[in-house]
Amino acid sequence: MARLDKDSLKKYIPEKAVDDMYDLLIAFPVHLKIVKSRKQIRGSYRRPLQNTIFHQITINNDLNPYVFLITLLHEMAHLHAWAYHRHARHGKTWKNCFRLLIMQFLMGDVFPDDIRIALLDHLQNVLSSDAKDIHLTKILQKYDVPSAQSDNLTLLEDLPQGSVFSYGTKIMEKKQLRRKYYLCRDVNTNRLYTFHPLVKVDLITEKPNIQNIKQ
Repeated sequence: MARLDKDSLKKYIPEKAVDDMYDLLIAFPVHLKIVKSRKQIRGSYRRPLQNTIFHQITINNDLNPYVFLITLLHEMAHLHAWAYHRHARHGKTWKNCFRLLIMQFLMGDVFPDDIRIALLDHLQNVLSSDAKDIHLTKILQKYDVPSAQSDNLTLLEDLPQGSVFSYGTKIMEKKQLRRKYYLCRDVNTNRLYTFHPLVKVDLITEKPNIQNIKQ
């Protein structure tokens, strides 16, 4: 974001959240950077470097307005935890900061009812990432803007065990569910990875020649 102003914020978050979010941001010297999509993270916070006063927050540019706002509040909670308590991790201090921040936006009409209810439930047991809350993530995905690319993708949880799919440059085989996440095998290297059940993947209908891993 080249210049922090309300018109810029309107491009990324719900309009009813703009005034309150703007007030939160200008209360601190902070650089808010909107960056290209990253697979592993949606946002990041960096405390001021030595001899500087500026905090830095980065947010992915392809998030729907509600996910963008929640992610921004997540990173602002890190800023508050550091500025007021000198805590940087996802501990009790950060959780309390996140609860206080997001409650400001749950009081009004910022979120649709289904997201608001899911967020209230999420706040009973705040996780280090809202993406780890499968129920909340599934509801938030309903508000994603469809794209030509996403039309050809399938949620991992909808694929049968043993299905083969591509994810980035990797060819993976879906294996069993381990607690909340699926264990998947890299067909080329036999390495095992855990995948979020709601990640969107490209199903490979012509199954390559794969061998079972020795358990």
